[in-house]
Amino acid sequence: MSDLQKQYAELKKQMGELQKQFAKDGKQILKEAAAAYFDKHKWVPEFTWPQYTDYFNDGEPTRFGVYDPYLEESDDWWGEPDPKWGVDKEAFSEARKDAEKLIYSIDKDLLLSLFGDHCKVTLSPKKVSTEEYTDHS
Repeated sequence: MSDLQKQYAELKKQMGELQKQFAKDGKQILKEAAAAYFDKHKWVPEFTWPQYTDYFNDGEPTRFGVYDPYLEESDDWWGEPDPKWGVDKEAFSEARKDAEKLIYSIDKDLLLSLFGDHCKVTLSPKKVSTEEYTDHS
C-alpha cells in the first residue's frame, strides 16, 4: 500500500469515527430537546414529520428535506385541535410551532443520519419510531 493510500485509509477511519460521534451527540441533543418539548406540552402524545429526498425535481438536482411536523395524521396547520386533548386552538398552534422549531433547529444531515431517507419519524416522550414514507413526488 502506498503512502497516499495509507493516508487516505486513515482519513476515512477518522471520518467514520467523527460520524459516529456526530450521531451519538446529536441523538442526545434530540432527546433533551424532545424532553423539554413534551414537558411543556404534556397533552401532546407524539408528533410526526416526513423526511425524504424528492424523486424528481424537474431536471434540477434532488435534495434531502425535512418537512412540517404534525400532531396527528389528520392535522393541518390551520386545523382545530382534537377535542380529546382538551386544549384550545391557541395551545394547539403553539405546540405545532414549537414542534416545527424543534425539528428545523436540528441539522438535516443529522436527521438523515439518525433516521434515514424516505421515512416518517414519530417522536413521543418515551420513544422514536420510523416507518417508510413514499407518498411524495
